[in-house]
Amino acid sequence: MKIVITGISGYRNRGVEALGETAITEMRALWPNAAFTVVTTDPVYDASRNSKDVRVLRDSPGFFRQSRMRRNVLEALAPRKRLSHAHAVLAAIREADLVVASGGDVFSSEYGTGLLRRQLGLLDAAQSAGRKTAFLAHSIGPFKTDAEIALIKPVLQASSLITVRESFTRSYVVDKIGISAEQVLLTSDVAFLLPPNEAERARRIAALIGLPAGVPYVALGPSEGITLFSDARDRARHDTAWIETVQHFLETTDRHVVLIPHVQDANLFNDDAQIAFRLAERLNFPERLHIAAGPLSARDYKSLVAGADFFAGERMHACIAALSSIVPCLVISYSVKARGIVNDILEDHAHDGVVLSVADFVSHPDRGTLLSTAWERRDALRLILAQRIPVIAKRARSNFDALRALFT
Repeated sequence: MKIVITGISGYRNRGVEALGETAITEMRALWPNAAFTVVTTDPVYDASRNSKDVRVLRDSPGFFRQSRMRRNVLEALAPRKRLSHAHAVLAAIREADLVVASGGDVFSSEYGTGLLRRQLGLLDAAQSAGRKTAFLAHSIGPFKTDAEIALIKPVLQASSLITVRESFTRSYVVDKIGISAEQVLLTSDVAFLLPPNEAERARRIAALIGLPAGVPYVALGPSEGITLFSDARDRARHDTAWIETVQHFLETTDRHVVLIPHVQDANLFNDDAQIAFRLAERLNFPERLHIAAGPLSARDYKSLVAGADFFAGERMHACIAALSSIVPCLVISYSVKARGIVNDILEDHAHDGVVLSVADFVSHPDRGTLLSTAWERRDALRLILAQRIPVIAKRARSNFDALRALFT
């Protein structure tokens, strides 16, 4: 069995790492002798994060964002050396038994049409070679233009499997894009299956960042990049909202506060360690404030988040680390995916105050009351999560049951 995984934007984003690691672990359990290839924009770093038996190839964005006809012309006429990365990826795809699109929300308008074309191009190359393709636990859309819908629809129709991680997406794919309801399986995000690291390692990491053993703490996950791809474009106002949030928990509770830079991108404008340090500096480095920066893994961050009494964050997979660990959470969102995921978890239970748009978070006239209310509701939310997360984890596992069924 040869499996190629696409949709990987780089494991410096620990959410991407959580998706990739979990997908490989679960598929390896199905097919112990499978050979895995990961296609990524950050191959050197990602090779260091994957096991040595996983082949890591550099994506070729300029090639795969082209139309099928244009790709065929380039492959036939362009000098092979110029397209060496594209040829390597094409060879892996054409030899694969299965090409799996990971990535969570890469099939949307949030990150531009160029990325959408590239991710669809990889799947189209597989489909044109007669390979099985799967969209694995995605939020898809909403799209800003009919042209983007026209791009994705034929690739969805030709896919061997489509699983979506929340009900909003399923309705959108069926009702708006026009994919048959029988073809779209509702599951949940595969990162709900990611385990935390062992307790002793978590204890040592906590000590490394100066967190005293046994003290209660709140974990917070501000995003440096969210002002680039959301309605909250004013970085100074966004920083101020988070400064006030850190101050709130330091001043109204006896908890320590741990900042979780879940994305540490090579691009400084998308590196959460930058905003974490700015907040600490603006607050004059309070003794009870800690930054968990460094090359910690997705499982390391899940261990830290799982130990918190409460979590508030802007990165979806940092929030999933909290929710899946039964930690009460305030999800600060920039797209429909967050509300969809939380809605599926809480179902009929009231979830006001659990999801808040980043624009509302930044402009809220009484942020202290907002945070106090979320804090006071944490025990009630924890009880609901304890009931619902086993159901959501079972849905997450159904992604891999569906993959197995493709070969039975």
